[in-house]
Amino acid sequence: MGRTLAASALFAVVATMACAQEGVVQTARPAWVPPAFETSGSAEFDAWRTRFAATAVNTNGADPAIVVAALSGIAPDPTVKRLNESQPELVRPIWDYLRNAISDARISQGRSELAARGARMTPMVERYGVPLEYAISIWAMESNFGAIRGSMDVVRSLATLAYTGRRTALGERELLAVFEILRRGEATRPQLIGSWAGAMGHTQFMPTSFLARAVDGDGDGVRNIWSDPDDALASTMNYLKDAGWPAGQIWGFQTRLPAGFDWALADGQMRPLSAWRAAGFAPVASDLGPLDEAMELRLLVPAGAAGPVFLVGRAYLAIRDYNNSDSYALAVALIGDRVAGRGQLPTGWPVDNPPLQRNEARELQTLLNTLGFDVGTPDGIAGSRTRAALQAFQRANGLIPDGYPSRAALDDLRRVVGVQPPAPSAPPPAAPQGTGRPGEDPATPVRMFGPATTTAPRSN
Repeated sequence: MGRTLAASALFAVVATMACAQEGVVQTARPAWVPPAFETSGSAEFDAWRTRFAATAVNTNGADPAIVVAALSGIAPDPTVKRLNESQPELVRPIWDYLRNAISDARISQGRSELAARGARMTPMVERYGVPLEYAISIWAMESNFGAIRGSMDVVRSLATLAYTGRRTALGERELLAVFEILRRGEATRPQLIGSWAGAMGHTQFMPTSFLARAVDGDGDGVRNIWSDPDDALASTMNYLKDAGWPAGQIWGFQTRLPAGFDWALADGQMRPLSAWRAAGFAPVASDLGPLDEAMELRLLVPAGAAGPVFLVGRAYLAIRDYNNSDSYALAVALIGDRVAGRGQLPTGWPVDNPPLQRNEARELQTLLNTLGFDVGTPDGIAGSRTRAALQAFQRANGLIPDGYPSRAALDDLRRVVGVQPPAPSAPPPAAPQGTGRPGEDPATPVRMFGPATTTAPRSN
C-alpha cells in the first residue's frame, strides 16, 4: 500500500512537470459556494450550516445537490439540544435497570422470533459466528422488536448536535455519512427517522456504523435496517463480530465468589476459564453446555461483593461496544440466554446498599483524593480510575476491596477522614424507567458513535 501511494505521488509530480514543460496551464477547480439557505431563526446555526455545507462538498466530496436538499428547511431541535446538554444526577441501580429491561413478555417474543427466523438466519450465524439470540436481544432492547424505532428527523438531530454542544465533531461526521447513504441510494430522506442522537432502524445503527457494518441479511441486494428485521439482525451480528465477538462463544456466565477469594484477581485482566476454575469459580447455571476451557474471561462485580458476580468474556465486551454500559450489556446477555432457553436471572442484589448519585460520587472522589488515592478532578462519574482508587483505599483499611462506589463505601471514607454525613433529606425522585433504549432512557449512556470509535463520556 505504501509503495502504491508513493508511486502515485511520483506520477503526479512527473505529470505536473510535463504539463509545465509543454506550456499547459492548470487551473484550480473553483470552490463550490452553497446557495443562500432560508433562515432557521438561529443566526449561529445558519452560519454553521453554510460553513459545513461548503466543507462537506469541497473537502469531503459530498454531492452538492444532496447536501443542499438535506440541509434545507431545518432548524435546531430544542429537544436534542436539551438532551445533549443534560448531565443526569440520578443513577439507577443496576437491579432496577434489569428489572425494567427483562420481562417475561420480552423473553417470550424473543423466543418466537428465534423460532421463526432461526432456520433462514443460519447462514448469517455461521458467517459471523454470533449466536442469533443475542442479536435478537439487542433488537428487543433497541426498538422493542421494531415497535419503537424513534420518531425524530435524523438529519435535524445530527445538525443540532453538529453546530453546538459537546458533540460537534460527532454530529458532523455522522451527517457526512448520511450524505453518503443518500448518494448511494441506500435510504430515502423520509426513511431517516430515529432517536434524538441519530440512531436508526430496528437495531438503531448510527450512520457511520451503517456504512461500515450493515449487511444484506436476506439476499435481496439491499441493506435495509429500517424495515427489514433480517437485514437488521444480520447487520447486528456483523457489528458484534467486528467488535471482537469470538466465533461461537457465549458472553460469559454468573458465578459465585469462592471462599477466601483473592481480590487481586478482580483487576480486570482476562484469564482462561481453566485458571478461574482452578481458583474455585464455577457457573451458577448448570445448563450452559460444554464451555471452552481456553475462553478468556474477567471478573465483573457490578454491585459489590454482596451482589451477583459474573465471569465475562470478549463477547460481553463486544456488547459493551454496542452500548458502553454494564447495565445494558448484562441485560442483552441475560435476555439472550433466556431466549435460547438457558441460564437464569441473577438474584440477591444489595438493594440496601445502592450506588452513589452524582453528588455523592463527587464527594467520594474528593475524599479519595484527600487521602492520597488519586482519581483526578472529581466529576461525579465513578469510572475505572475511581474504582481502582477505592479498591486501594479499601485494601489499605482492611475492607473488602471490591471497588463498588456505594453508600457504604462513602460512609467508610467519611469515617476515616472524620467527615460527618450531611443531614438526611428527602429521597431523590425515582430515576425514569425508560425503555432500555439508548437515548430514551436517561440512565443509559447513549450509543451514538461510529464503528470502532466507541467514545463514552469522560469518567474518573
